[in-house]
Amino acid sequence: VCVNAHTGQEIWRQRWLTTFGCNAADPIVVDDQVFLSSGYNRGSALLDIQGSEPTVRWKNKEMQNQISTSVLINGMLFGIHGDVDAGTQLRCVDWKTGDVNWSDSSFHPGGLTAAGDRLIVLTQSGELVVGNAAADSFVIAASHSVLEGKCWTSPVLSGGRIFCRSADGELVAVDVR
Repeated sequence: VCVNAHTGQEIWRQRWLTTFGCNAADPIVVDDQVFLSSGYNRGSALLDIQGSEPTVRWKNKEMQNQISTSVLINGMLFGIHGDVDAGTQLRCVDWKTGDVNWSDSSFHPGGLTAAGDRLIVLTQSGELVVGNAAADSFVIAASHSVLEGKCWTSPVLSGGRIFCRSADGELVAVDVR
């Protein structure tokens, strides 16, 4: 929903339906564009939001964020594509075109965040992976098992520590200073 910030009046509304009515990943807003993505075979879209109605710049199923929100680095979307029960992969999609630059299914990411040009990924099995995010590849710089059980929560970087949580509520802080 787009509203006038001064009056609260609705300007336009964009429906984004999924099979289960679940849209867990947050939209990404950059200037006059909004990126939407959902799992459950819904896909993603980039909307131009200038004017009284949004227009679709591109729409496809190349990035399907079931749980974790993608991150935007240097014009590239890095995200977790796929549904956690069917298998996920780390994927890079071009912001402007929606085309896939690369996919990495060598590990099963559960959540991710970014710090500069680096991705911080927590796999579904509790491995913390840090690597360089580029348009042509993902190069792992370090990895270490930090948790057991299901891990779908995005890691959080704060105060020189990476905080990771499992679905069972176990929390660890990894000092990266």
